[in-house]
Amino acid sequence: MHSFGAATPRRRAWKARGTRAWYGPWPVIGVVLGALGALLPARPLAAQRVEYHVIVNAANPITTISRDDLSRIFLKQMTRWPEGGGIAAADLAPNSPVRERFTRDVHGRSVSAIRAYWHRQIFTGHAVPPVERASDAEMLEFVARDTNAIGYVSAATPLGRTVRVLVVRAD
Repeated sequence: MHSFGAATPRRRAWKARGTRAWYGPWPVIGVVLGALGALLPARPLAAQRVEYHVIVNAANPITTISRDDLSRIFLKQMTRWPEGGGIAAADLAPNSPVRERFTRDVHGRSVSAIRAYWHRQIFTGHAVPPVERASDAEMLEFVARDTNAIGYVSAATPLGRTVRVLVVRAD
């Protein structure tokens, strides 16, 4: 057994040729892995940007909303529309990529951070989270049935006439 860095016949041969150190196969492996990495997409397919639409019932007079107000609605800090009706917000399932993107964009936090917020709210008796819908179809049905409902669906989801897209302002 020899200690790390001890002179071995191979290292002595490299030194005899004027090479300072023997790096083994690592430089070659690094070049090969770098070349393979260049062939892969910049982001994994699961991390591709997921687009969504915030939707309201077609009878709701609201056409635009600020991102801050949208966050306050889904955190139940804002519970009434400016016209007076009580807001019925709905989230998609926690494992939905659409929910992950919506939560990051609107709240600036992860789904798990928002779930922790709701656990604290429930524990202290302040509020309960918005209802959850398992799919875009269920979300569309929920929003279509209640004029005060708000939710979000994948941008690829056909909306129909019973709901419409709400424009979200960055201010």
